[in-house]
Amino acid sequence: MAGNRNMIDVDEKTHHLSLGFHFDPSYFGIPSAKQLRTFLLPCQEVWPSKEGTQKMPKNQTSFSNFRNLRVFDLHNSEIEKVPTCIQKMKYLRYLDLSRNDKIKALPNSISRLQLLQVLKLSNCEELRELPKDITKLVNLRHLDCERCWSLTHMPCGLGKLTSLQMLTWFPVAKDSSVSNHVGGLVELNRLNLRGRIEIRNLKCVKDESEFESANLMEKQLLQSLSLCWNRDDDDDDNDNVDVNYDERCLERLRPHENLKKLKVCDYGGTKFPDWLSSLTNLVNICIQDCGNCDRLPLLDRIPSLQYLRIDGFPKLEFIYHEGDNFPGAGGGGNESTFFPSLKELYILDCPHLKSWWKKGDDLTMKITAELPHFTRLSKLEISECSQLTCMPLFPNLDEKLLLENCRLVHHLQQMIKMAIVQAVPSTSSSSSSSSSMLGLSKLKVLWIVSIEDLEAFPEELLQNLSSLEELHLMDCPRLASLPLEMRRLPLRELDIRGCAQMKERYLRDQEDSSIVTASPLSKLKTLIVEDLESLPEDWLPNLTRLQQLCLVRCPKLQSLPRGMLHLTSLQNLDISQCTLHLKERCSNNKGVDWLNISHIPRIKIDGLQIQWQEQKAIEGEAAKMLSSEDILGVNTCPPGHSTRRTGVPAEKHSDPAKITTESNQLEGVPGYPQLDQKSYNDDQLAVLKYIYENNDNETLFEGDNCSLARSRIEDWKPRRWLENNVRYLI
Repeated sequence: MAGNRNMIDVDEKTHHLSLGFHFDPSYFGIPSAKQLRTFLLPCQEVWPSKEGTQKMPKNQTSFSNFRNLRVFDLHNSEIEKVPTCIQKMKYLRYLDLSRNDKIKALPNSISRLQLLQVLKLSNCEELRELPKDITKLVNLRHLDCERCWSLTHMPCGLGKLTSLQMLTWFPVAKDSSVSNHVGGLVELNRLNLRGRIEIRNLKCVKDESEFESANLMEKQLLQSLSLCWNRDDDDDDNDNVDVNYDERCLERLRPHENLKKLKVCDYGGTKFPDWLSSLTNLVNICIQDCGNCDRLPLLDRIPSLQYLRIDGFPKLEFIYHEGDNFPGAGGGGNESTFFPSLKELYILDCPHLKSWWKKGDDLTMKITAELPHFTRLSKLEISECSQLTCMPLFPNLDEKLLLENCRLVHHLQQMIKMAIVQAVPSTSSSSSSSSSMLGLSKLKVLWIVSIEDLEAFPEELLQNLSSLEELHLMDCPRLASLPLEMRRLPLRELDIRGCAQMKERYLRDQEDSSIVTASPLSKLKTLIVEDLESLPEDWLPNLTRLQQLCLVRCPKLQSLPRGMLHLTSLQNLDISQCTLHLKERCSNNKGVDWLNISHIPRIKIDGLQIQWQEQKAIEGEAAKMLSSEDILGVNTCPPGHSTRRTGVPAEKHSDPAKITTESNQLEGVPGYPQLDQKSYNDDQLAVLKYIYENNDNETLFEGDNCSLARSRIEDWKPRRWLENNVRYLI
């Protein structure tokens, strides 16, 4: 190995090593670094190359000398079995095996790692069970099994790990009587959990007293709770669901009032317990696939609620019922308490939802200023609610509005007309009030999808969209034209698809001047068009800022015009479902149209990458010996990948062949962007924190910093140390 000129030798005194590329042990003289304390692989995305995808070799003896490791990161390394040498790493505190979807089992020898504090297994999709002796890991604080879909149960005795502070995934066994090694909800009783947990397969709990044994009410530090019954497709008709049993069980799963996020899935009851409305600290609520539920809890008074998702309620007809105390529309409530903090609202797949409220036989309420308002709502998505005709107003919506297969377009027209009428009085108070009612003037993104009866885009709506940057019109079969007012929109992205009656002539005004030539639309950065027979030449000279052009389902498109050369800012051209003739005309260096598009860096036709211009890969002697007693960060990048997430273009990076370093001197290395603390997630920050804190200490985290989820680099005392010493640790 020493004679391999492509080998990168790591100094034997190196303590902390981070490799910013897909790891190949045959390329590095790592076994000589017997003093390693930290081994990180933070950039293990899999990418194609001419030689094929790199994989972790089956011979994993490269790690056998890492007996002093404290931190070991093998995430997304495509290993099928955990290296047996891990059992000899008796000082190991942090082990990351996440995103290895071929691992089916962990060796029971992992239980010998008495000092292990963090075990990350998330996205190990084939992992079926945890070691039965995992209870011997008495110092374990963080066990992350999130999205381990094949995990059948938790081991019996898990509740004895009283140091455990974060447990992200808890599947209930389908048959707890099968083995003595299966643990039930009682394992959660004594655990003082924080962060998040998802409890799955609740339908398998046969004794309702077991729900109360989970003792969720006492977990004051728990921030996020997901309760999933996970009913199979065979249970979709809900005929065999014991509705009353599910309601009693959910009542017993009441969490502590400090909870910030709650998700309930596949719940079989017809209503929710009263405790849900009393969790005043909730910020995020998601209730999903509740097939029997016809009544929602009153959530509008939760003062801190910012995110609400209602998804998959086939029996729900109204959000509020007669007698509910709600603001406006004669409900008697105080409007100031109506969802005072709500910023995002999603109502999805509620096919029988008719209105937000029901008052007697009146299913729709006349739109007036007295209707309740979402005062802070910024994003709204209504999808597959074909009977919904009326809901509270949302005058301050500014981020996104999506309407899919619903009848609220008419509701929007009425809302804007009402706002205009309200603006007529000349008194200052009424003018001020009505100006705030002018809905959607701040909206940036609008999606109109699958509105079958939409024949013309409402002019009142369009005139008020003075801030619109993205417009998506999809699968509206009767939509035949776009009004000329579109010319005034400051659009940056225009997406028209599945609108069969939309004709090219309707994109032009009376003087046959293309709507795309209008000054505001010349600012377009993304243009997506479907079923195009030819690309109009008079569009192209005006789209000087266009960066992405997508031509979708274009079986009649035969050529690309020479006017494509006007698209000097274009970075991506994506053409899908086109003819073989067009592919031949666009073939690299051969086709008739190649000269018209060769200036575009990235070209894809029917999924085939025709051109991809990026930084060249590092080869051979370009890699030099790097050494450091404390920190060593090596970062290269394959074709098509930037070295970091800081947004620095790959072409600005210097040639790594010129890199030379001395021990402890990484500052000023050309070609490697400096550390941007904000780009690191909590777990990466936790590892960096370990490097700073842990020399020969017994613990990984202490005091208030023991929660990985709350470890933010801005709050650390070692921030200055990181800035000075971990600039290039990727």
